[in-house]
Amino acid sequence: MRDLALIERARVSLASGFTVISGETGAGKSLHIDALALVLGAVIRVTHLPQIAAHADVHLRISKEVREGRSTTEIVHLDDGGRRAELALMLGGSAADAGALAAADELLARAAAARDDERGEAGARSAASPAA
Repeated sequence: MRDLALIERARVSLASGFTVISGETGAGKSLHIDALALVLGAVIRVTHLPQIAAHADVHLRISKEVREGRSTTEIVHLDDGGRRAELALMLGGSAADAGALAAADELLARAAAARDDERGEAGARSAASPAA
């Protein structure tokens, strides 16, 4: 096998924690994820499930475009507004659909509450452990 894929240039900033990448089917997510995971040793998941994506610490969107017979892939690090819009799209709505945006807000709020619960439990465990 030869010349399976070429990533001409990539600049991606990942924070520690759970990273999610979303995008259209066939955009090349798995190929890029495998390459990034190999290089970074990062925990990265590809998902089409907004319920999973809402829990991400970092959310990247991958899109592919074919121009003049050449495929190009774009990786975008989503800010809070971008995450909200992407979750709305993943839920089957649009970035302008009030119902889908409300559902995205609910998913993000539940994910934030779950993170807060986990931090509270971790703090309680460390406070209960005896000092060395």
